[in-house]
Amino acid sequence: MKNFEEISFSAHVQHIDMIIVDFENRFGDFKELEEDISIFSQPLTVTIENVRSEMELCDLQSDPFYTNRSEKEDFFKLLPIERYPKLRKFGLKMCSMLRSTYLCESSFSSMKFIKSKCRCSLTDNSLANLL
Repeated sequence: MKNFEEISFSAHVQHIDMIIVDFENRFGDFKELEEDISIFSQPLTVTIENVRSEMELCDLQSDPFYTNRSEKEDFFKLLPIERYPKLRKFGLKMCSMLRSTYLCESSFSSMKFIKSKCRCSLTDNSLANLL
């Protein structure tokens, strides 16, 4: 494609619009979780304004013990429940949500591998036992 003037991009607009709508439908729930995901992924650098656990997060960000920590998922397990009850509960909830999504995806991949063309005669009971 040496000459872009000859390409008709308008023919692809409808397909691109459909992809955008599909993407928004599939990942629209993440908009509701945007604040939670930012707190979970960057608890020490996230902006404190408009956060539910504002005081705990402020204490956490000012605590020198936690400012140099590099743990990601295990970070919230380090927090003492007496001092940071809301943040610890929040972190563990987010960890369990992400891990259960991973377990679903890996189980589906395993099932797809087991129930391949070579083993299409497996019953649902047999598949459940293999998983």
